[in-house]
Order: sequence, then structure tokens, then C-alpha cells
Amino acid sequence: MNDLFDAARDRASCCTAAAMRLVPSLKGQDKITRALLNEAMTTAFGGSDADGRWTQRESFEVLKLALALVMRSRSTDREHVAHDDVLQAAVLLDRLPTQTVRSKEHIEWQQFSTPLDLAAVALMLAAPIPSDIVLEPSAGNDLLVAQLPVVAALQLNEIDPARRARLQAVFQERQSRLMTAQPSEARWQRRHARP
Repeated sequence: MNDLFDAARDRASCCTAAAMRLVPSLKGQDKITRALLNEAMTTAFGGSDADGRWTQRESFEVLKLALALVMRSRSTDREHVAHDDVLQAAVLLDRLPTQTVRSKEHIEWQQFSTPLDLAAVALMLAAPIPSDIVLEPSAGNDLLVAQLPVVAALQLNEIDPARRARLQAVFQERQSRLMTAQPSEARWQRRHARP
């Protein structure tokens, strides 16, 4: 008997592998090109978008995952978001390819990612402190709280199963909790990012 969720886990694993291939370029000074992104996707998925292994839209989701991984690794070393962090986010954003592909599902679910530099501004203005408990009610790819300094607890909510699976790669800390509200359910379910 096959688990229906095995395919989703396998896909999330490929997305994480592709994102990890992009991390060194994002941490360095390389411009992230479509060719670099396509190469990471093709290697991780074992074939190209022309082969039907992945979509261009999915490659942009992977780029956001890679960004979140990079920003999360930087954010755990600081106590607050400063003006320099906003400037660094803006410089990084300028090195990324333009994202022009939006699916019907993204529009229907209103999945519009917070730009990296605006997320840094929001966190600088929010000025979270280590004793705070932070709730992200619509986590998405979570470029917003990926830059969050260390806090007492982080609660993430995301209804999209694919995005929720990718969030687990970014937020593996014990204080992170992945909360899911299924669109057809009235009650909240809680899932730990890692047992």
C-alpha cells in the first residue's frame, strides 16, 4: 500500500536539494541566472522542465526556499534587524532573476510573497526581542520571518501542502511549530516542524 503523501515528501526533498545547490551562490556574490536555477532544478529532479520533472513556477518557489535558508542562517546570529540588514536584503534582491510566472492556484490562494527587502523593513520596525512569541498566519515561503532574530517561539501557519513541506527545511528549530488549517476544516491542527 502506498502512502499518498510520499510523493509530496519526495517532491519537497527534491526542492530542498535544488535550494541547497543555490545557497553557495546566494551567500557569495554571484548573480542568480535562469540558467543557474534551471541547472539546480534539473540536477535535483533528475530531468528538465521539458521532461515534465518540474515547472518554471516551481523553480521560483525553490529560489525562495534557498533565500529563506540563507536568511535564516544569517538571522540566528543577531539580536535584531538593523538598517544594514535591509540594505543587504536589497542588494541580494537585485541579484535575482525577475519572476514573471504566476499560476492560477497562486492567484486563487492569494500567494504573493513578501519581497526580501520589505520583509527586513517589517522586522526592523517590529523589533522582536528574544522573549517574544511570533505567529506568522500565512507563512508561504516565509521570507518574512526567515530574517527573524532568535525569539522564544515561532508559530507558522500555511495551508498549501507543498509550501508547508518546504517550510520544514527552513524552520527546524525546536521552538518552531508548523500549524496547519485545512481549508475544509474549521479547527486548527498542530504539527511540529521536527519531532
